[in-house]
Amino acid sequence: MSGTADAMRPSLQMPSYRPWAKDEPHSWLSLQDFVDAGKHSAGLHVIQTSGCPIELIVHGEESSFEPSGVLPVFFAGAVSGRGDKIPPFFSGLSVARQLGKPCICVADPTLSLAQDLALGWYAGNQWQRLQDELTDVLRHLSDSFGMELLLVGGGGGGFAALNFGMRLDDRASTLVWNPQTDFFKYSRPALDAYLKVAFPDLVDEKGADAVSAQSLAERGVRASVTASEGASGPRRMLYLQNAGDSQARTHTAPFIAGHGLAPVESDLYVAGNGHQAIFFGNWGRGPATPPTDLIKALVWAMCDRDFMPARLFESPASEQVIAVRKPEKAPFNAVWAPVASLGVDVVPAHGGIVVSAAPAVDADYPGASYAFYAYSRGERVRTRWYTTSRQAYFRAEGHQPVDRIVAFMRDGLDQLAATAELAFKALEDDGKRIFIFGSCVSRDAFVGDMKPYDYLARSSIASAFGHPCDVGLAEADLGGITSEFQRRMVAADLRRSAVTALASTEYDYLLLDLIDERFELAEFGNCFITVSSELLRSGIQLPPRAERVSPTDPRRMKCWREGFRRLVRIVGEERIILNRVFWATHDESGAELPKQAEIQAANIHLARMYGFIDSFEGIRAIDYPAALLVSDSAHKWGISPFHFVPELYLHTLKSITELGWSSPAPAMP
Repeated sequence: MSGTADAMRPSLQMPSYRPWAKDEPHSWLSLQDFVDAGKHSAGLHVIQTSGCPIELIVHGEESSFEPSGVLPVFFAGAVSGRGDKIPPFFSGLSVARQLGKPCICVADPTLSLAQDLALGWYAGNQWQRLQDELTDVLRHLSDSFGMELLLVGGGGGGFAALNFGMRLDDRASTLVWNPQTDFFKYSRPALDAYLKVAFPDLVDEKGADAVSAQSLAERGVRASVTASEGASGPRRMLYLQNAGDSQARTHTAPFIAGHGLAPVESDLYVAGNGHQAIFFGNWGRGPATPPTDLIKALVWAMCDRDFMPARLFESPASEQVIAVRKPEKAPFNAVWAPVASLGVDVVPAHGGIVVSAAPAVDADYPGASYAFYAYSRGERVRTRWYTTSRQAYFRAEGHQPVDRIVAFMRDGLDQLAATAELAFKALEDDGKRIFIFGSCVSRDAFVGDMKPYDYLARSSIASAFGHPCDVGLAEADLGGITSEFQRRMVAADLRRSAVTALASTEYDYLLLDLIDERFELAEFGNCFITVSSELLRSGIQLPPRAERVSPTDPRRMKCWREGFRRLVRIVGEERIILNRVFWATHDESGAELPKQAEIQAANIHLARMYGFIDSFEGIRAIDYPAALLVSDSAHKWGISPFHFVPELYLHTLKSITELGWSSPAPAMP
């Protein structure tokens, strides 16, 4: 028991052993009793400690535990949907059964301290030095069975496998996927939840934000495995990392540097004469779990003591490995493939400048990130820190005109790959006032403190510029909508506010997009209203005679064309800029978005409307190369076919400036 455990240990959540054992569990009064008993029989074992009980499953017939063989030991990752689920939580038993292998499954004792705790990294708590205790348990199991342990886990379970593998030296090998290698660099909410449950005294004393890895180290907890710290183990290590996961940069890259792994191919890093290997595969978005068939094949391969991870592509699991192998998606490594040079370009954009960084060789650089410093008269005045976008926007500010840009490029392993700079004559703000009628596709181009002159959304042109609604509906109570912006948008649609705003306010251009034409309309009499998600949440009762009208219904299209002609009469063709976007079919990783049929139908409908608008010769349009019509999985509003990568919005700003210069807007009458 830790000498710092002043608080009384909370009551443990009552365990449920029935899903894991038909018979009563084997109970041990202490860790020493468990060790003294020698080799253990199959079943569930519960070891009492000064803190939380250690629970583990020994699975397999006695004859399957072959001396000098390899014994898989499975650690569980985060418990999804923790909710009312009851501990203990085990992983890997079904894999072992399917392979006909014996195994050990270990639960994380700390999860029994709180019903809502989903992840503990097997790091322990203030009532027990769990990492030391489990090391003793695993060492005993290896010695008593006379077998090398294969420590297996993903995510938080992967951290545990690596940690105990380093402690057990030649007694263990490890097989992990997408592991956290430093849990202080993982999700802050998950870390805080763990610290508050596992170390309440420390959190009460310092606050969760002030608890550090050093604070835990003083209590016997290792929070990072990114450096070997003198340990020689494990004997073998195979580490699988999904190339599209952000953890490749924050967790895998420091592990590669700290353990001296070097690339032999773009997607394979090795060390220790081939005993350790890291493979970057491609099996989904983010921290996706590798296919079960791949895990089973690699467990089988690693159970051969002579299998070397560096020979992964030639292993018995090669078929499953090749199925997820995409070397071109592996994180770009500037040491393996240096960048010859980096160019910088600056072009005017609405309200400022767009700067671009371009490597000399036009190629994909997976995982690369870019940062920019903006200088004015020798002083750095603004910074755009590292993102995956090669472009950045800086507003034009008269008292600090930007006249020099320095660009930085880091590779997919967070190593500095290249730098460049460009000096130029400061550019003036074009000062154009932009009114947006459309959607977030147009609004999101206006970044930071740059705002459009006005913005109306969640309306179809058929309703916003159609016949007025019934007075009672136009004055309906919208108190059910908590967001002021959403309430204003619904009110504008019901009250036809766009007509008044566009006719009476002073703006230079109307930026128009048609993404919100995706909503159905409700028709009653000769009136349409847009049935947006915000309207549905408002609680407004539509008239009983109201009929839903789909985006492609001929009645709607007739009213839409009439509404558009009215919009043109109000604004004037010369002041309309059409933001001609189409829905994305893929995200930035190349993964196909769901509901492809719906996306295709939406794009066909958009093309028809754009075709009608093309008949107005004075209206100019912003068009986009296909490479920009890509969904951003990290978009602030979430992934969607109309939430795009940052480069698309920068293209919007540049195009507004180019179109504004090509034909100045007429003055307001």
